[in-house]
Amino acid sequence: MTILLKKPTTSQPNIPDIFLPENKSIINRILLLSAYAGEPIIKHYEKESEDTALMEILLRKLALHTNKNQIFTVDCDNAGSVLRFLGYYVAFKGGKYLLTGSKRMQQRPLSGMDKILQTLGAKVTPAGAQGFPPVFIESEGLKGGTIEITNYTSGQPISGALMVAPLLKDGLVIQYDNPLPGAPYIQLTIALMRKAGIHIAEAQNKIIVKPGQYNIEETTVEKDWSAAAFWYEYAAMAAKNTTIRLPGLSHASIQGDKITSQLFEKLGVSSFETSDAIIIKNIGRVNNSIEADFYHYPDLFPAFLTACATLNIRARLTGVQNLKHKESNRIITMTQQLQSVGFGIDIVSANETRTTGTNHLKKGHWKFVSYDDHRIAMALAPLALINNVTIANESVVKKSYPGFWQECRKLFNVSLTEK
Repeated sequence: MTILLKKPTTSQPNIPDIFLPENKSIINRILLLSAYAGEPIIKHYEKESEDTALMEILLRKLALHTNKNQIFTVDCDNAGSVLRFLGYYVAFKGGKYLLTGSKRMQQRPLSGMDKILQTLGAKVTPAGAQGFPPVFIESEGLKGGTIEITNYTSGQPISGALMVAPLLKDGLVIQYDNPLPGAPYIQLTIALMRKAGIHIAEAQNKIIVKPGQYNIEETTVEKDWSAAAFWYEYAAMAAKNTTIRLPGLSHASIQGDKITSQLFEKLGVSSFETSDAIIIKNIGRVNNSIEADFYHYPDLFPAFLTACATLNIRARLTGVQNLKHKESNRIITMTQQLQSVGFGIDIVSANETRTTGTNHLKKGHWKFVSYDDHRIAMALAPLALINNVTIANESVVKKSYPGFWQECRKLFNVSLTEK
């Protein structure tokens, strides 16, 4: 199906509360920690996100699998974190497994998961291209020790290793000589592990996890800052004084993407925290030329790029080299979609994208495709402030934010069409 969003005929300075999903990165980690603890899957969390639902389903199936001589297929669809986390879980559990996924997932690298598992004692054999799914994993359990991280493109394999580490006889030491990719997500993992009773020490270029047992407590899952970025984008593009209230969001979050508020402050969006929400407002002060690095915050790139383009800002956006490994190659897909309607975007290098500050917008209806990427679809939606917009494959947002289009109805006339 295709979604149609019509340009509002009047400005809407005061917008009803916009509701955000719970953070799927936190949920998936708690689900996995619960499985390692041998405890029931957490009871209270939103089960709408496709990624979290998939993680829960696969963990339940794996818990019932007892024949270690039979190859068990673990189909992770296009969920990179699910595949990279479950690689460690099945290796720790022991047996024979085939980890696979969708066509796109098979184009996304394991990002070092295979190397770490081999160091920890598992046998990992590619069933396709080297370093990519599908992959066979055979194991009689994992040993602890020391692993060295060099030139990794994702923090997920590191988080996966951290979460299994307390259950290894000798624990685990992770040594690295470069800034860790996705460092905020690794810190999120560490925070959740510590909350569950695990002792973790951090020294210069080293993370040390001692053996221990998880004690999972009932917890409230934070609202998702990466989803909030699309409403910050809307506020940046909307009329001055436009105000949006985001219940449940907090600057005290353990999510690295809370940097959203600092990034969009450059685009004239202020943030004010109350006891139960963050209120954002377009205050109209925009820098004409800005620079921002997304190496540690790649999920924020689509929303920020779109906002910069629409505000005619000359923006230099760096640290984007790993975006090619996401649900789509987000550097190319975002650039193509925005260029198709006349926005000035240049891909300078694999690490840098720029907005030129000069646009030649096309008249008539704007038609976009999502490339089966939830963040592409959501980043393009606020363009309906400028023109009528259609986005193909609207259901893709279910991966992380199933209620996104319902929230958009508070701002736009939204309808579904077969075309």
